[in-house]
Amino acid sequence: MCLTNSVRVKIGTGPHKNVAETTEVALRLKSIDVQLLRNWVVMVDGKAVSLPYVHKSISVEQQMGVILLNTQLGIKMQWNSRGRLELSLPNLYWGQLCGLCGNFNGKPHDDQTLRTLEPAHSDAQFGTSWQVSLELPSHSTLHSQDPHSRH
Repeated sequence: MCLTNSVRVKIGTGPHKNVAETTEVALRLKSIDVQLLRNWVVMVDGKAVSLPYVHKSISVEQQMGVILLNTQLGIKMQWNSRGRLELSLPNLYWGQLCGLCGNFNGKPHDDQTLRTLEPAHSDAQFGTSWQVSLELPSHSTLHSQDPHSRH
């Protein structure tokens, strides 16, 4: 079962145009949208914010060459604004995830599933299945667009 909160990562090419890297990260949590962009730019609900930024459900700061995003739900992101992204989650998400990071159930052999939750037959099929626009859907359409949401 996949959760309805959303993390989207945009992959682009690096300065040499022959290396793929993370160029943008978007996070949707209930009623807040956060985008981490290159050059240490952070957008919250479509507006650029200064760091450190604290909101009732998130905090974002720049520290030792990375942007740190912490949420009240225990989700933590570290991004170096050039390509390296690290996402850590508390155990309460165990077995409730899907997508490019796997399903977080401790069984790496079943991590590569398609959006339909069927096993992928190749890396290319797996990656293509999860390809999306970086634009986050509106809050009113998030649940209706998510094929794995609980009704």
